[in-house]
Amino acid sequence: MDNQNTDMRQDGLGHPCCIFRRRRYYIAIMACIGYVVSYSTRVNLSVAIIFITKESNATTTKKEFMWDENVQGIILASFFYGYIITQIPGGYLAGIIGGNHVLNLGVAGSGLISFVGPACLKFSVGASIAMRVICGLFQGVTVPAISSMWARWAPPLERTILSTIAISGNFFSSIIIMPICSVIGDYLGWEWMFYIFGALSLAWSVAWSFTVFAGPEKDIFIKESELQYIQTSIGERTDSQPKHPWKRIFSSMPVGAAVVAQTGHNWGYYTMLLHGPKYYHETLKINLQLSSFYTGLCFTVTGFLMQVFGQISDFLRRTKHMKTVSVRKMFCCGGFLAQSIFMILLIFNRNPYFCVAFSILAIGMGGITWSAFNVNPLDIAAPHAAIISGLANTCATLSGIFAPMVSAWYISGRNSVHIEDWMGVWIICVIIYFLSAIFFLLFAAGEKQSWVYTANEN
Repeated sequence: MDNQNTDMRQDGLGHPCCIFRRRRYYIAIMACIGYVVSYSTRVNLSVAIIFITKESNATTTKKEFMWDENVQGIILASFFYGYIITQIPGGYLAGIIGGNHVLNLGVAGSGLISFVGPACLKFSVGASIAMRVICGLFQGVTVPAISSMWARWAPPLERTILSTIAISGNFFSSIIIMPICSVIGDYLGWEWMFYIFGALSLAWSVAWSFTVFAGPEKDIFIKESELQYIQTSIGERTDSQPKHPWKRIFSSMPVGAAVVAQTGHNWGYYTMLLHGPKYYHETLKINLQLSSFYTGLCFTVTGFLMQVFGQISDFLRRTKHMKTVSVRKMFCCGGFLAQSIFMILLIFNRNPYFCVAFSILAIGMGGITWSAFNVNPLDIAAPHAAIISGLANTCATLSGIFAPMVSAWYISGRNSVHIEDWMGVWIICVIIYFLSAIFFLLFAAGEKQSWVYTANEN
C-alpha cells in the first residue's frame, strides 16, 4: 500500500530543490525532452503544410500541392488513426517489458518515419496518410508508457509534479518547434523539418537507452537512500504483470471522469495545434513566423501552468489542507471554467490583438485542467495506471481525429479570412469544456478504488 506520509527530505539527498541529484527527476526531465522531440515529428506538418500548399510565386496561382481544406484536414487527422490504436496495447506492453523500453520504441520509431515523410508527401495523398498513420502507431504508446513508469518511480506525494514535468514536453515543444519549423522552411526548405527532428529523436533514443531503467530497483545509478525512500513510499512491487480487472476498469465512473476530462480538454488543444498557424496567419493577417510563435505560446502557457499547479496540488495534499479528490476537482473544473471564459471573450471580440491574447489564454488555461486529470489514474488505480491512461488517451484521440475535420469542414464553406468565420469552431470548444467539467465534478475520485485491492489479492 502507498505510504502518503513520507517527506521528500527522507531520501537523504538534501533540500527538495536539488532535483538533479534525484534519479526520479532525471527521468522526468529526460521524458520531457523525449516528448519534445517526439512531438516535433507530429506537429511539423502543421507548419510544413502552409509551405507546401502556398503559391509557388507571386505571378502564378499554381500550388506545389493541390490540396483543398478538406484534404489538408484528412492528412492532418490521419496521424490519430494510428495513434488511437496503440494506446491500450502500449499500456499493456509497458507492464510486460517496462515503460522505458516502450517509450523508447515510440520516440525512435516516429523519428525513423520522419525521414521518409517528405518522400511520402510528394508521392501521393494516400502515401501521406499512410506515413502519418504509422507515425501515430509509434507515438500512441508514449503516454501510457510513462504512466507505467511513474507507478514504479513516483512517491504518492510527488506524482503530480513528476507527471507534469514529463508530459509538459508536449506543450513546451510547440513554442520551440513551430518557430524553428518556420525558419527551417524559409532557409532550408520544408523537407528539412522532417530530417532534422527525425535525427534528434534518434539521438535522444540512444541517451535514454543507456541511462534510464524500468524501476528504481534496476537502476545502476540510483543512490541507496533514494531507492529505500521510493520503495517505502510506494511499497514493495513485483516484476510480474498485474492482472487487470478489465470489466471494473471499463465500468468505473471515476475512470470515466478522467477519460471525459482528457477528451474534452483535447478538443480545444487539437483545434489550436492543427489550425492555429492558419488562424493567425490567414485570418488575423500575422506573418508566418509570428503565427507559429503564437500557436506555440498557447501550449507554453499550458506547460507553465501545469508546473505551477502541479506544485500547488502536491503542496495541498502533502500539508493535508485538502483531500486529493478535492484538489483534482478544484483544478480540473476550475481550469475548464477559465478556458470557457476566455473562449467566450474570443467569440465576441473582433480586435485581432485581443483575439491573439484571448486565444492564448483560452488554450493555456488547460494547464490547470491537465495538472488534475493527467495524474488521476495514479490516484485511483496505480497498478493499472498505464491501462487507464491508454484508455483515456484513446478516447481523447477521437478529439484529434474529429476536431480538425470539423474545423476544416466548418471553415471550408467560408473564406476563413474573417474572424466571424471561426465563431462556430470556438463555440463547439466552449460547449465541450462545460460538459466535461460537469462530468468530472460529479464522478471523479481521488482515492484508490476498492476493486484495485480485490484485483491485487486475486
